[in-house]
Amino acid sequence: MKTSNKPAACGGGKLPASQNDNKPASHNNKLSASHIRYLITMHRLKNADNTVRCVDIAQSLGISKPSVHSMIKLLSNMELVQKENYGVVYLTEKGLETAERYSRGYDFMLGCLDEVLSDENSISSSVCMLLSSLTEEKLSLL
Repeated sequence: MKTSNKPAACGGGKLPASQNDNKPASHNNKLSASHIRYLITMHRLKNADNTVRCVDIAQSLGISKPSVHSMIKLLSNMELVQKENYGVVYLTEKGLETAERYSRGYDFMLGCLDEVLSDENSISSSVCMLLSSLTEEKLSLL
């Protein structure tokens, strides 16, 4: 029998109810699963000076550099990242805070689902979709 040090919420326990359970997820959260995936990836790849190269993002996600540049433009318009010359991108203060919040939620959910599911790519995509549907309040509970 497997033993786990996962939080009680992973074993079917309920997270505390929120005052705003009736608010739609989109009220506080305008990020898609793809946005979240990029932010988490950038957060994990960033250097000590908070920068990451577009080519490294592309390689890590297994996608083309033009796709990365398109997403970086969207994230830049949301003031989450800023692109410098030569394909160097950094998370803004807002982007860093957002990436850290979603990274914590991602790690929590991934840890919960990892015991049950075996396809890591499927789990990762599913976790990003789940995170994109959460309000900021629910995300802070993870």
